[in-house]
Amino acid sequence: GRFTPEWEKLNCTFYYYSDYAWVQASEKLVNCDFKGAMDGYLELVGRGSADRRASAAYDLALCCYLIKEYEMAIAWLDYADRCYQLPNSQALRKRCLQK
Repeated sequence: GRFTPEWEKLNCTFYYYSDYAWVQASEKLVNCDFKGAMDGYLELVGRGSADRRASAAYDLALCCYLIKEYEMAIAWLDYADRCYQLPNSQALRKRCLQK
């Protein structure tokens, strides 16, 4: 048979701030440049307040989820949860564990 791609529609929440680096990473995520977005979030994950570090780690986890790296996504969620308890963390963790 012919190869026909199947697209899965997902509603995903991600965190962003108005800083230039956040805007750049978020634009890449929205445009499905997951590698570029991950590079941006990796720069953000180690700096700023606890909630911003957690947000960057959550966004990294989301990128990992979207490229089907579920174990890595859970590892980033673990880091995010250690930094700060974000309201969407458990929902993304549940999605990862169901895969």
